Amino acid sequence: YLKERHGELTRGLLGLREAPSKGKDGLSAQTQWVRNASDEHAIRNGCRSNERLAIYVCDFFEDFLCHSKGRWAGQPFKLTEWERRELIYPLFGWVKPDGNRRFKRTYIEAPKKIGKSSLASGIGIYMAVADGERGSIVWSCGADREQASIVHNEAIRMVEASPKLSAVLKVNHSTRNIIYPATNSTYRAVASNARGKQGEDLYCAIIDELHQWFGSEMWEVVRYAFRARVNPLMFVITNAGDDLESVCYKQHEKATAILSGATIDDELFASINAATKADAESEIESVRNGATELPIARSCTPNINEIVQEASLLSDIRDAIQTPSELPNLLRLTYSVWHTGVNAWLVSSDWAECQADFTDADLEGYECTAGLDMSKTKDMTALALLFRDPENIDIYRQLVHCWLPENTIRDRQHLVDYQSWID
Repeated sequence: YLKERHGELTRGLLGLREAPSKGKDGLSAQTQWVRNASDEHAIRNGCRSNERLAIYVCDFFEDFLCHSKGRWAGQPFKLTEWERRELIYPLFGWVKPDGNRRFKRTYIEAPKKIGKSSLASGIGIYMAVADGERGSIVWSCGADREQASIVHNEAIRMVEASPKLSAVLKVNHSTRNIIYPATNSTYRAVASNARGKQGEDLYCAIIDELHQWFGSEMWEVVRYAFRARVNPLMFVITNAGDDLESVCYKQHEKATAILSGATIDDELFASINAATKADAESEIESVRNGATELPIARSCTPNINEIVQEASLLSDIRDAIQTPSELPNLLRLTYSVWHTGVNAWLVSSDWAECQADFTDADLEGYECTAGLDMSKTKDMTALALLFRDPENIDIYRQLVHCWLPENTIRDRQHLVDYQSWID
């Protein structure tokens, strides 16, 4: 069906890029979708909003994609109101004067379990199949192959669950590539190891959970891989992270500046769904005191009660209250609060105050306890030696040795900068 209609679809898509449209309420589409200073700047540069292009993408989801798991398994992929109005309409509806997409990149940040991976999978399939590009190359990118495969495997399941798509797309089960022979297009998973990936003529990169990436090498490879394409898309959708030096946080800062009007960027689509730390902590304290309403979580959680249930969030908050070390993850994954620390019971400034200078020779004669943390697959082995001061039993001195094979360092360098530590 798709193969028979491909020429019609492509011609229709190109035709939709020709002229502006009117919104359903009679207002010009431009007026409806102007939400920040960058949108105003884009209009002055000749950009416009064409709702029919966005409707084309929404229709593709419902006509060709099927959910593959959970309570919606086998049902058409009907976008939620948030997905349609806040993401698809502005992302695919805004066009430049030549009719091509205005937005080349996205930064979408939202709490966990709102359907981000399924949406990203659908976008990847659309870009490989129905965006009018011959020889489309689409990547699902991740911090490692396992993480990259989350979105990509969901895309494969969507293809296999859709009779229309499975009739014309081929899935190579050894390479896990999705192939569309009609346009010689491919969709595959790629781990964030940049070696051997330069020179790819990329059309679309789907990047889920950017906060898990370490280093910027792969980011730079993807960023510059679109130059030969007229209408590419770098689709980033992620949770908040805790590393303020990461590529993800830099994109978060850019997106925040665009939304506030501090920065003008016609090509980066920004969407951040987050609460302030103070508001989040206040709500958690209210739940501790017996509250059952979650107005803060509700305000920053798209698709609430459509995909993620408010009752489930309440249960998670109550559980985290009983386990204080879980509170940082709760703030980050439920309220999109950045840089909350790893252990709630230990404040870094308190730890720093415990520091004192000593040498190995100073520890001779001290009682010593050794703890050995064996590495299993990817992390370091650690031997921690704890010495108790015989003259003051409340004082301890610590020596920690960490190591791993050199080959593992080379294999993991794109994730953790071990070499800088060694140097």
